[in-house]
Amino acid sequence: MFPTAGNTFARSQRKSRSGCLAWTLAILMLLLLGLSLSWLFVISPSIHNIAKTELNLSLDHAEANIHPPLLFIPGIVIPISEHTITEMVVNNLSPSDPIKNPVTHITPNDIDINFQLYGFPCVITAVPQVTNGHLGVNKVAIEGIMSFIISPDEITTLLDTHLMHAQELFQHSVTNVQLQNQEMDLTLQ
Repeated sequence: MFPTAGNTFARSQRKSRSGCLAWTLAILMLLLLGLSLSWLFVISPSIHNIAKTELNLSLDHAEANIHPPLLFIPGIVIPISEHTITEMVVNNLSPSDPIKNPVTHITPNDIDINFQLYGFPCVITAVPQVTNGHLGVNKVAIEGIMSFIISPDEITTLLDTHLMHAQELFQHSVTNVQLQNQEMDLTLQ
């Protein structure tokens, strides 16, 4: 049999569709690869540096606003409420900061700081601990888009450093930290 005009047209149409689909998929894969590499080597490191710098600046300002107790008695318990921590965070944010609406929650198990980063909900969770008279944090977890920017280990190091500097202002060691509902109690020596 000789090929008819209808059979030839149908075969060439199938070949052109499959070729077009293959090129479309190849271009899509190259675009995805390019975007992934851009995120990995350009965008993510710069956002990471900005986030770390902003967190450092905010914690520096919070440290500067800490005032030691006027009366010190060994074994004194200093209660720190959720509201106090929230206010420290809020007072160290400028209106142009990408972090908005921070709220602290203290439970007997941990401390959560909820906030919005560029409108996306995020949570940093930590458990305070006392080691050799120094207040620090462990079991840090990050939820939301912030987890793509900075790691829990980096937040732990950052918080521990600033907590140590803040404790130097008190010039006393911490012997105990107790979490309760809506309050953290620090016992100073």
